[in-house]
Amino acid sequence: MSDLPAGWAEASFPEIADVLDSRRIPLNGPERAKRPGSYPYYGANGLVDHIDGYLFEGAHVLLAEDGGHFDQPERGVAYVVGGRFWVNNHAHILKPVGDIDCGFLNAWLNATDWMPFVGGSTRAKLTQAGLGQPKFGLPPLAEQRRIMDKLDAVTVRSARARAELELIPILAGRYKQALLRSLIPAPEEESRPFAEVVRDGLIGLVRSKLDQHDRNGTPYIRMQHFDLDGVWNDEKLTRVQSSASEAARFALRAGDVLFNTRNSLELVGKVAICSPEQSGFLYNNNLLRLRFENDVLPRFAFRQMQGSVFRGHLEGQKSATTSVAAIYQGSLYQTPFWVPSMGIQAEIVRRIDTAFTEIDRLTAEAAAALRLLNRLDRAVLVKAFQGELVPQDPAEESATSLLDRIRAERAAAPKTKRRISSPNPVVRKKSAMPKSRLDDDVKHQPFLASILKASGTALSADSLFRSADLPITDFYKQLAWEIENGLVAERDETLEAA
Repeated sequence: MSDLPAGWAEASFPEIADVLDSRRIPLNGPERAKRPGSYPYYGANGLVDHIDGYLFEGAHVLLAEDGGHFDQPERGVAYVVGGRFWVNNHAHILKPVGDIDCGFLNAWLNATDWMPFVGGSTRAKLTQAGLGQPKFGLPPLAEQRRIMDKLDAVTVRSARARAELELIPILAGRYKQALLRSLIPAPEEESRPFAEVVRDGLIGLVRSKLDQHDRNGTPYIRMQHFDLDGVWNDEKLTRVQSSASEAARFALRAGDVLFNTRNSLELVGKVAICSPEQSGFLYNNNLLRLRFENDVLPRFAFRQMQGSVFRGHLEGQKSATTSVAAIYQGSLYQTPFWVPSMGIQAEIVRRIDTAFTEIDRLTAEAAAALRLLNRLDRAVLVKAFQGELVPQDPAEESATSLLDRIRAERAAAPKTKRRISSPNPVVRKKSAMPKSRLDDDVKHQPFLASILKASGTALSADSLFRSADLPITDFYKQLAWEIENGLVAERDETLEAA
């Protein structure tokens, strides 16, 4: 790095921050459920839960180890935390040294392109070795503070713009509902029970996950393939086999309206109208296909069913458990439905479609502006850490002197012991002669996999560590080797023999 600004020095992240990963203890969901409390429990991308104990105290920076947005840098891969907290094994824990501020370290981590340094075949993983690989220009301490002052000022303005842009989809949704209410009023005259306007209603075809495939068969519509606005999303569209009679009975046609009978409390009752693109597709048994009498335009029915008046009537008809809500066909058919003349229906549909198209255009422009704002934020970060955001002052302590001071302070500092403060601290298994990764039954052997197999169940990393009786460094090296070689598999926050 011969082109560094005056006073800067080349450094790596471990040179300016202590890496405290050895103090991490992951807890899976059931383990956390037994330990409710007020202390934050963090993971790769933010807060995961709250529990009754803490491992760390004070300001630290957490950097994603696996599961981070390394390929989407505008989303950030690091964040600052404070107070008393717990961290799982999906985030590196960094404590800056030498009076370097957590905010500065966090900004620098988020300005770094980590993709050349991550590994993992199915899930991007930034190991401690990868964390130490990037070399970057470190400014003097005083210049770091000027950089942060400038970044804070820019961040305030971009945060305000971001908040306003993120509000636009919410306002657009409200305006759409207001438009539907104004053009399709509550049914009074010319209204009928919904049952009288439906010519044919049919619940979809039952197919299990095992019956669904990526390539062979007919496309199979499920409830996740359209949203509350009736917008289609064909991602992860599976295919199923069907008999000739099933295909004839359940195939969709352009103009069919699909009503979602079972979903979350918020999403149950959403509707979509089929276009020629969905013609011939099949649909599953959480969807009700509706075809209407000749005096009801399908698109008018679709728009009326989207409106808050129609959906409001269905609110009282929802049958809900803790996680699933349902609207039964009989309840739906009792809903009042406004049936004006065909000419009025056509004019209402025209006005709604025209207005919605313009609203969607403005919403798309806001989304594009938000993406540009995210890129602008990152461009400012990159500019800052190239020495182009604030001026240099040759009279300030150089970064080389800062690094020398950090090395001297580290060499003089006493070794600190790990502390866990918790009503239910994790007790480490003690042994007079712990095993080593160099033992014949450990090195290059499925040592941890054999423990998992013997347990008969998936274990958290901490539970496996206690059973293995290896030093923590040896344990994580062995675990990484067995995962890499397909002997141990990660499942959320637990491990199991592959």
